Amino acid sequence: MLFDFHVHTLISTCSSLDLKDILTHSKSGGLDGVCMTDHGTMDIRNSDGGG
Repeated sequence: MLFDFHVHTLISTCSSLDLKDILTHSKSGGLDGVCMTDHGTMDIRNSDGGG
């Protein structure tokens, strides 16, 4: 299984990808999962991932 354990979403100022884009790119790249590591917040937990 392949995972990326350090991914930032638009919630962090250092990223330009929303959660849906991250999940799409991760899946097409063969990853089995990702861990969102936005700076100073856990707001991503309130997102549904775009479907």
